[in-house]
Amino acid sequence: MPLVQVKKTSRTGFTLIELLVVIAIIAVLIALLLPAVQQAREAARRSQCKNNLKQVALALHNYHETHSVFPFGGAREGSAWSAMILPQIEMGNVYNAINSWGEGSGDIKNWGNSAGTNIEAKTRACETVMQVFRCPSAAIPTNLDERGIGGGYRIARRVPASYIANAFGTGGDLDDDAGSALNVWNSSDGIFAFEKSRQFRDVTDGLSNTVMLGEVLPNLARTSTTVDEPVWPNGIQDHWYVGGDDYDDICDLSEMMGSTGVIINSLAETAYGSQHEGGTHVALGDGSVRFISENINSATWSYLGSRADGNAIGEF
Repeated sequence: MPLVQVKKTSRTGFTLIELLVVIAIIAVLIALLLPAVQQAREAARRSQCKNNLKQVALALHNYHETHSVFPFGGAREGSAWSAMILPQIEMGNVYNAINSWGEGSGDIKNWGNSAGTNIEAKTRACETVMQVFRCPSAAIPTNLDERGIGGGYRIARRVPASYIANAFGTGGDLDDDAGSALNVWNSSDGIFAFEKSRQFRDVTDGLSNTVMLGEVLPNLARTSTTVDEPVWPNGIQDHWYVGGDDYDDICDLSEMMGSTGVIINSLAETAYGSQHEGGTHVALGDGSVRFISENINSATWSYLGSRADGNAIGEF
């Protein structure tokens, strides 16, 4: 009787244990790779932020070359330094659309209106997204509903900004609404001031030793969508570009200009800061961009913001 050969069937699948082991290995690999991916993304965002500040700094240099002065930090009718350099950052169409910079009546006077509608070119300019003024690492929305004191002034889709001009090397907790502080902003010891334009020659400490611009981080926990109030100590911490309500309100000036006289990443609206770990970017007067540690010596940080204090600055 012939023997019958039984064919063995080969196994084609995984057992449950093998499948679980493979899943566990993949999970471990993802856990190991994820921090590296996140670091690479942050490095790219940080590089873009640095490039943004470089572009704005160059725009300010081009403005100075054309007009022989830097733009003012802010003017009484509401325009900011960033509005003045719109042609230098290829936003000349937005600049040219604003046919009335001075005081007027009704909606022509303000950069917004009670309804928040963008019927005026000033309002539309504030609602135009300009990525060069925004750090990609900053956790800020594209638009916020900003309303002025008393609710009469409103820009429904205002774009938050990440960079402000430097006005002070000393002091700078000017987040109050006292009209007397306008004189302080006008006589600031930094490059920028209220209704005053300075020149390269005014920076006697050297352009490479003086902060021209800095990165800020709007604190959304302290940013109101219902009313714009003075910041210190119980108000909000917001920053914008192009323009704002009349700069008779000091809290508007601190939305566009800052101070190295306050600690990095502090809650003062004039403080510089970022979501980059360990510090913040600044653009110096010569156009170079540096990353400043949040642990920088406070005296050195203060000296960097003053254009003409004569103090020697070491490594920073």
